[in-house]
Amino acid sequence: MDMNTFTAFVERFGFPVGALVALVFFLYRILIWLGEKIVTPIAASHVALVESTKKTSELNALTLEKIGNVLETKARSIAEITKQNERIVTLTEEIGKLLKEKR
Repeated sequence: MDMNTFTAFVERFGFPVGALVALVFFLYRILIWLGEKIVTPIAASHVALVESTKKTSELNALTLEKIGNVLETKARSIAEITKQNERIVTLTEEIGKLLKEKR
């Protein structure tokens, strides 16, 4: 809208209506600028953050699964070592009894 058109509009409808139209026009332009310069980049970065979080969550799930497998393996190993230690203790006690009997 050029200045002559706006001036003719104000002369025809009055200053308050012209000021209101100008205010609406400038508000519209400000909202367009805010959308382009602020909202769109924020939305794009939010989408990138969500995608990054999703990938990180998937990696964490895989890592936790591997940790669980390692812990299961270690638990089995510890159980086997415990059995072996119990057998060693039993054998040691038996050897001790045999040595006392021979004396």
